[in-house]
This record gives sequence, C-alpha cells and structure tokens, in this order.
Amino acid sequence: MRNIVILCILLSVVSCKKQLSEEALTYLNGYWEIEAVEFPNGSTKEYTISTTVDYISLTEMAGYRKKVYPQLNGKYKTSDDAEQFSIYKKDGVFFLVYGKNNEQWEEQLISIDETSFSVKNNDQKIYHYKKFDSFNLIK
Repeated sequence: MRNIVILCILLSVVSCKKQLSEEALTYLNGYWEIEAVEFPNGSTKEYTISTTVDYISLTEMAGYRKKVYPQLNGKYKTSDDAEQFSIYKKDGVFFLVYGKNNEQWEEQLISIDETSFSVKNNDQKIYHYKKFDSFNLIK
C-alpha cells in the first residue's frame, strides 16, 4: 500500500511539471550570457564573466545563434559565422536542432522566461544562460 501512495505522489508531481509554451520561445530573441554548466556527475561550473555573448534570433520555429563580443561603448563586434537552428516539439518538450557541414546536434529546452533559459545537450550537460545587459563605459 505504501508503494502505491508513493507512486501516486510521484505521478502527481511529474504531471504538475510546468509545460513550456510556444509563445515563451520568443524570449530566446536577444543577447545571452552563460551563467553555469551542470555536469552529469553533479558538479557545476559557474561563469562569473565572459568575453563573448550569444545572440539569438528566432522567427517562428527557426533562427540562428552567433557569438558576439561586447564593446565598452555598448556595441558588439561579430563575425559572419552563425549556427542555424530549428525548433521542434515532441511529447510536450521543445528541442533546438543545429546542423553544420553534415553534422547535426540538438539541445532540449528545459526552462525559459524573460531573464533566463536552460538547455540540455546530448552529453547530458545543462547550460544555464541569463539575459545580457550591454554596458556603455564611454559616454
């Protein structure tokens, strides 16, 4: 009987898990700074400062992601390199699929809101990003 009660509790917790909406995907647009990486063994690497920022542009279910370099005047330097991606939904979960030179990989979108998002890659590493606020030290 105890096992049935535990199973019911677990099922209710899992079923109450917040589903991500397609509308929330628009939060991906913008500049993002890596905050931390969680490794499969449970360890975490925190990033206190980074010289690069990811810029993501999403239209409907496709877009691109590129590295940009914030400058002291509030602008960004960038190259023409960009990773194209598409998004698909399977069993209520969103996946970002990247492809370059006949190579394809994907990330599972774990969470997203206006100020942060997290993805899990095929190596089971979880990447946490926070919205990047540009800085302007030159007035």
